[in-house]
Amino acid sequence: MNNLGDPALGLTNTQQLGFLATLPPDIIPEILSFLDQVDCLTCMAVCRSWFRLIPQYAKGIWTTLRLDERNAGFENQRLSHCLGDHVKNVTLDTLKNEKDGYHLMHNLLGWGCTRIKFLELNGCQTDDQDLLLEVLRKLGPHLTQLKMLSHESNIAFLHILHACPRLTYFTYQSKIDYSHDAGVIDKEPAVLNPVSSIGSFPSITHLNIDAMLDTQVLLNPILKRCPNLRSFTGTSFATADIQDNETFPRYVADYDLLFEWCPKLTYINGSLSYVYLKDISEQSDEDGFTGLRKLRVADAYQQSGIIRRLTESQDTLETLSVNPILAYETAFSWTDILTKLQLTKLQDFDFRRIHFDGSSIVNILNRCPALERLYLESNTVELDPTTVRLLLPMRQLHYLSWFYISFVGGLSLVTLLERFPGLENLVMRYLTLPPTFPDDCECSQHLQELCLRDIQWTLESNKNERNDAPIHLFEWFARHSKICQILLSGIENFSSRTLPAIATISTLTILELELDEAQCGETEAAHLYQFATSLINTAIDDMYIETWWHLPDPAVIKLKELSHIRDLRVYHRWEEHYCPQCSCRHEASSS
Repeated sequence: MNNLGDPALGLTNTQQLGFLATLPPDIIPEILSFLDQVDCLTCMAVCRSWFRLIPQYAKGIWTTLRLDERNAGFENQRLSHCLGDHVKNVTLDTLKNEKDGYHLMHNLLGWGCTRIKFLELNGCQTDDQDLLLEVLRKLGPHLTQLKMLSHESNIAFLHILHACPRLTYFTYQSKIDYSHDAGVIDKEPAVLNPVSSIGSFPSITHLNIDAMLDTQVLLNPILKRCPNLRSFTGTSFATADIQDNETFPRYVADYDLLFEWCPKLTYINGSLSYVYLKDISEQSDEDGFTGLRKLRVADAYQQSGIIRRLTESQDTLETLSVNPILAYETAFSWTDILTKLQLTKLQDFDFRRIHFDGSSIVNILNRCPALERLYLESNTVELDPTTVRLLLPMRQLHYLSWFYISFVGGLSLVTLLERFPGLENLVMRYLTLPPTFPDDCECSQHLQELCLRDIQWTLESNKNERNDAPIHLFEWFARHSKICQILLSGIENFSSRTLPAIATISTLTILELELDEAQCGETEAAHLYQFATSLINTAIDDMYIETWWHLPDPAVIKLKELSHIRDLRVYHRWEEHYCPQCSCRHEASSS
């Protein structure tokens, strides 16, 4: 319990505390914990006693610190007075002047911030590696996480890791400069006092190096010193130079060597992946080694290593993501591999730009009984009723995103959805559908979010059926689902006549529409007005409409009268701005 009369704090006269002196001592820290850092500094300006007292009882506010160029000089004495060894997390944000960054770090150390556990340098520059190493050696005994994001300097990786013996998480992301090709980094900057012998880094469990490091010269010497590594993320799609195919092997990790040096790996986000930096901080630190659980690759190099790891890990793998950069051009047949595996624990399956046929997809999915999320982007796949009937019901699947499907042989979307009775989120694009939606089924009861883009109707159907297909589609969803959110774009024969059908979905709360010029002209005004009127009976509170031209005035007036729509935004693509006459925001009612 805190004692306001503690002589060690220099508080011998309780009258100096003002009204705080009338409160129980243990209540004061509780009150101050509701302040943010700006409020805390403001309170310190009240009087000298509060200047001295508040930092003693508000240490919990200052465990995390974010500094930028405005704090480079540390001219604010109140701020420096609040710091000490209770500061655990520090972020230096966008310090373009390298000297300012080192000045800040030295000041932090001088003010007692010697037990920092998390340090992030975001958009900073550290060309002088000796000054950086000097700071890191002082923080090293306590530093466990180091992030260098959008970093503008090459760094001495081995020396930095050696300076922080307790480091468990290390992330380095080079700054992305689209104006020129940075090329492969094959040399570290020199340091004045290099360490003659650098041993292993047993404490490092998570490593993210999003830079084009030469594998042999720079990357391998790091990986071979991390025997307890659990998670490794390589060069991302955003950072890599995907135009130069010859450089790919120079910065792609060797999977065989990687597992030889790091046998405890459970997560690999291989080179050229679309998955970004947040993933490395989301991996667990379980003590028990359970085998490879997450594998993301976006290249076809070291095919034998990938196949071997998939085969060995088919009983433990939970996430599998493959996104080849050179779409459809690789001779590496993923279909042949996956149809031989039994992925009993796989939950996330993400395959993009890979050749599949309908039978292969069904065969693969039947080998993944625990699948929860599925993302497929293949060449156009033809699905027929016979093939779909072979697909076992996937009751665990709640997210499905499928591009490029052609429904043939009378197969309907309803028949496909019956195989996914627990589906909650459906995303489909580049589909060719028959305009029939039978009612003799009970599917889509759990569906909450629907995204349809670039949908066409099969030519076998007659013209009238194709014209009315969008209306029948949404009338069917209104009868058989409880959708809360819909996003629509590029649906063939979608017109203002379709909109009232969407309004019949009573559970809908969020609606996003992209209308072309023909769908919002004066000839469509009556249907648009009918749609706006029908929204009175819906639960929609958030609506976004993207149009090529202005909506008719009667429809706009009616939309703006709907007070239950809290957020209405209308964007004119032709003029490239939001329409102030159409867009509005209503304050939420007190009820």
